[in-house]
Amino acid sequence: DKLLSLIPEIGQDKYFGLYLWQLIGLLAIIFVGLILHKVFTFAIEIGLFKILAKYGYTDVGRKYLLPVAKPFSYFLIIAFALVFVRILQLPFESGRFIIRTLTILQPLAATVVFYKLVDVFGSYMKIMALKTESTLDDQLVPLLQKTLKFFVIIIGGLIILREGLNVDIWPILTGLSIGGLAVALAAQDTLKNFFGSIMIFIDKPFQIGHWITSGDIDGTVEEVGFRSTRIRTFRNSLMYVPNAKLADSVVDNHGLRVYRRFFTTITVTYDTPPALLELFVEGLRSIVEKHPDTRKDTFHVYFNDLGAHSLNIMFYIFFNVPDWGQELRARHEVLIEIMKL
Repeated sequence: DKLLSLIPEIGQDKYFGLYLWQLIGLLAIIFVGLILHKVFTFAIEIGLFKILAKYGYTDVGRKYLLPVAKPFSYFLIIAFALVFVRILQLPFESGRFIIRTLTILQPLAATVVFYKLVDVFGSYMKIMALKTESTLDDQLVPLLQKTLKFFVIIIGGLIILREGLNVDIWPILTGLSIGGLAVALAAQDTLKNFFGSIMIFIDKPFQIGHWITSGDIDGTVEEVGFRSTRIRTFRNSLMYVPNAKLADSVVDNHGLRVYRRFFTTITVTYDTPPALLELFVEGLRSIVEKHPDTRKDTFHVYFNDLGAHSLNIMFYIFFNVPDWGQELRARHEVLIEIMKL
């Protein structure tokens, strides 16, 4: 009222159903809002980018923080407009329309902000996942990112319905809970697979690239999803295994082996003299000790059995190699040395 008493008489003229001072006030709010948006965006680009560039995170700022800064700036502008538009004392219908529109846009802008923040959080989690040895983390991050975005959209939609449209959301939540129960009963297998995937991500019985065996399942893990795990068999076919089955069964993870065992029996004829047999066994042990990829602290090479037609020597060693191809190479080299001996 004090503000109205200070306005000159010219401000009382009406245009488009509004007083001149009200029109000027609307234009001032829009102008100040645009100025605040530019100032805030400029501060983010200059100030925050310099800080991020100092620590080597320029790409993160450009890809993720700037898209967050813009909707957050809109959120602040809407909050500013909601405060000052009431001072204009607009006519009931037009004032209610503007305030209702701003009330809807405010949680919408907040939803966009949190939706973009999920990408920032996801990029941070990806960096953390790369620092771990587990490859399951790399699969978990995009799945977690999609799940968080889904919840942000649902919660944002409910807030818009309640705050902006004055819709009572409790019946909606009740319906969702009842519907969720019905869906849960109808999709028990899907839920089993979902919780099975959670157990796989928590226990980490295998990683991407590991060779696993479980019942009739035998192959290399390629991808772990929320419902199934994709395994590439040695026939080069692709097997989709429900996670509930993997979570409830015994999994033999060959990929976690530190050493790869090689066990065979070397036979010689019965007319071999004992002294020569002893020298041969010593030679076999020397081959194991000299090979660069064999385990030196644990191996067993002994003449240990009298067979029906031969004298049997147990050759029990371990290779310290990362994969099957390297194991085959090391085994080939050891067998060649045995043949030479």
